[in-house]
Amino acid sequence: MRLNYAKNRLKWLLGVYVGIEYHCVPDLMFYGSVSKGYRSGGFNMFAMDSRYYSYEPESLWNYEVGVKGDFFDHRLVVNGALYYMDISDMATATTRYTMIREKSAYR
Repeated sequence: MRLNYAKNRLKWLLGVYVGIEYHCVPDLMFYGSVSKGYRSGGFNMFAMDSRYYSYEPESLWNYEVGVKGDFFDHRLVVNGALYYMDISDMATATTRYTMIREKSAYR
């Protein structure tokens, strides 16, 4: 049982990346990629509330499509890309400030 857990954990740590590119002419390329990322959970030593002492791992699927082109004897370069990220269980850092108002002795 422990070995299966270790194999699955290793697979997630290594991640996944698949990418393709297509050159319709020598100076114009279309490309796309899909990748899987992972960030392990951890502990927050600055948390004041016990609910936030630890945080869960998060994972990410990243999708990208784009085009790259050289035109007019390489005098004009055009690159464009679209990204989409699907993040699961994202951990965010937040801070809460409390204002303390005191009456001034210098009024």
